[in-house]
Amino acid sequence: KQWYQRRVAITAGTDEQLKSHFEKIGPVSVIDLPLTKNNKTKGFAYVTFLFPEHAIKATNELTFKPFQGRLIHIIPSNKVDEEGNEDDSTDFKKKKLKKQKQSLQDGKCWNTLFLNQNAVSEYLAHRLKVSKSDVLDPNSENSAIQLALGETQLLQEIKEFLTDEGVILDAFTSSKRSKRIIVCKNIPFGTQERELNELFSEHGSIGRLVLPPTGTIALIEYLDPSEAMKAYKKLSYSKFKHIPLYLEWAPEETFSEQFKPSDKKVYKTVDEDLENMEHATLFVKNLNFDTTEAQLKAFFEKSGSVTSVSIAKKPSPKSANGFLSRGYGFVEFGSKESAKDAMKKLNGKLLQDYAVELKLSEKQISKVPETVEKARNLKEASAKLLIKNIPFETTRKDLRKLFSAFGDIKHIRLPKKLAGTGDHRGFAFVEFSSIAEARKAFEATGDSTHIYGRRLVVEWAKEDATVAEMREKTAEVFVPTEVEKKKKTVQGLEIS
Repeated sequence: KQWYQRRVAITAGTDEQLKSHFEKIGPVSVIDLPLTKNNKTKGFAYVTFLFPEHAIKATNELTFKPFQGRLIHIIPSNKVDEEGNEDDSTDFKKKKLKKQKQSLQDGKCWNTLFLNQNAVSEYLAHRLKVSKSDVLDPNSENSAIQLALGETQLLQEIKEFLTDEGVILDAFTSSKRSKRIIVCKNIPFGTQERELNELFSEHGSIGRLVLPPTGTIALIEYLDPSEAMKAYKKLSYSKFKHIPLYLEWAPEETFSEQFKPSDKKVYKTVDEDLENMEHATLFVKNLNFDTTEAQLKAFFEKSGSVTSVSIAKKPSPKSANGFLSRGYGFVEFGSKESAKDAMKKLNGKLLQDYAVELKLSEKQISKVPETVEKARNLKEASAKLLIKNIPFETTRKDLRKLFSAFGDIKHIRLPKKLAGTGDHRGFAFVEFSSIAEARKAFEATGDSTHIYGRRLVVEWAKEDATVAEMREKTAEVFVPTEVEKKKKTVQGLEIS
């Protein structure tokens, strides 16, 4: 399905021009246009079609036809790996890495909100102020549920932070992907923004980099698509702090506002930052979740006059009108001198047994947007949720422990095989006492909550949903039709 194209015009500006040229024949999945150090084409390109028959058709119809003033020559590609070398290695790890890199452009294997379970356990240990071994205690019956709840909480904080940074989360359901914005996952817990910037800036100029306070996932926007592609290929599955990085392309409309060159962040030393700070505002993270704005203000008044304090909040799952701290906030001083003094003297100091971490804020304090109205406007059918893809090791007790964190559970139904004997069928119905409680559970666990290594699929259940209906729904998804079988056979043809 991969065809090699020679005699590409040097004036060919972007891979989008090549893609539009070849999409006259059929859908194109990947365009690889190698560039020189001066960002000029090397005179050849690789075009991967979605279907083999379109590759054959392109060879017959487009070879020796003009493209930007030159006749192009199309031949089947012998490209095996990124370096163009044959793979004669017997090393299992190298073969596995090669196979992973070959699937880089396959969006089917992407999970944008993937969280490393090791990072989740470190997050829990950090938040609960216990050792990691206590979180992963093999003798505890609740370890899997604790990790699932921790993943859910961490994911909620990440989503709220990204929303505050102008990221459109709904855009991640789109199949149209950007050529400049990369999603970086599987990042070790606590990774700093400066560390990622140093890693990714080696491959090109970065416009903006968004990293939540907990690390674990980041968005990197390059100024040039070719540099973004270079970084994507070089850093995918590369080791960062002994952990492989997982990359995928972000949606086209990831950010609510387009990047402006004047917004480009320059990473400097702490002293340079203090000398050139534009606002007297500090970003404060690692706050105790019980710390109030009054206590935060009193803590920073040691360095001078504090004009405004804001702690980021989220709706409380226990109160319709209450809010909980997200663990970070902003402090605005009356003068830059006071902010500099606080940065030097209070960074790392304890506030209610938590060592606060300070950074210079890029902007002045603005009201933190709340998500209450969004939560209230969700459409739900009932107070019952349908939970699918449940591991067979999971018990009704495990499900109750997991979902009782979001409200009072009225009933849990875990259908079993063979008329009530043997293992369960891998799905369950969880009914809450109220729709509001079911909504909280749906929002928290609906994206990427895992139990025993499997991702739960959470949906709204019909009030009168039956096991028979579930069987029919499952059959529609997993039992291929005759048309689908024929389609798979056509796609499976080998082209030589």
